Amino acid sequence: MKRRYVMADLAGGRGELGWTPDSLWFVASRVHSYGRASTAAADARDEARRRLPAYRNAADLRLHEAITLAREGGHREALRLATRTVDDLAPAYRSQVIVHTTRQVQELIPPAQRPGSVFDDYRTVVLGVSTVV
Repeated sequence: MKRRYVMADLAGGRGELGWTPDSLWFVASRVHSYGRASTAAADARDEARRRLPAYRNAADLRLHEAITLAREGGHREALRLATRTVDDLAPAYRSQVIVHTTRQVQELIPPAQRPGSVFDDYRTVVLGVSTVV
């Protein structure tokens, strides 16, 4: 995988689909987070944070981390991180993409693990959020 990243950096510029070498790190973070490759996900998140510091990317990358936590069984920590990520954003910055990714964290939590104050906090903050188009 590292060789692909090096090649993407060397290629530079935008491809015909609009991808930049920097955006590959963001996509790698998401893919590895869902794929339970926690070390690769963390490496990709770190590189994406360095290359793509915008608020939306930072929030999405924290949500990728929450997905990794949930996939590894850290359900409470995942819900806390997702809740904090959305709660820290001003309403104008809660895009549909961010809210959708936040809700995907919940989908990774088994129903038996959902009762309790952490999930209640999540529901209050996340499910009550209106999104910006």
